[in-house]
Amino acid sequence: MVLSAKLRTVFRYSSDLGDFLGAVGFFAEFVAGLAEKAPELEGVGRSSNSMSLVGLHLAAIAGTAAERALLGIIPVGTHAIYRLLEGSCAMAVSAIPDLQSAATQCIDTLKRADVLVQSSYKIVTDTQNQARAFWWVVDTVLHRAPAN
Repeated sequence: MVLSAKLRTVFRYSSDLGDFLGAVGFFAEFVAGLAEKAPELEGVGRSSNSMSLVGLHLAAIAGTAAERALLGIIPVGTHAIYRLLEGSCAMAVSAIPDLQSAATQCIDTLKRADVLVQSSYKIVTDTQNQARAFWWVVDTVLHRAPAN
């Protein structure tokens, strides 16, 4: 329930603006994902493969970029949390100087965890890795299936 017409107008326009900025952010993340794969895109464009194979390869690249754009909040959110925790470790040192060694270890551990999340995110959202995992499962099931 909105208390006044002015607040309702502000809420409506700010909601519309938030939706618009969300779409712009998604598009920017998608384009950034494609830019990251620029060398691969150029290689596909120069290849002598059939148009079907080129199309499949381009679809995989676009799929990876789209997944990363849709799921981008995960690494961004964890990065923000890790940075916040690093700041907390640094503040503990300023409050209690005897914690310098522990705080340094804390910050180093958080940085390693952040790198692990970022690299795992890139591996998981890569459609080529997903395809390899899928075919490994299919191959394993087919080769371990009992013979009739």
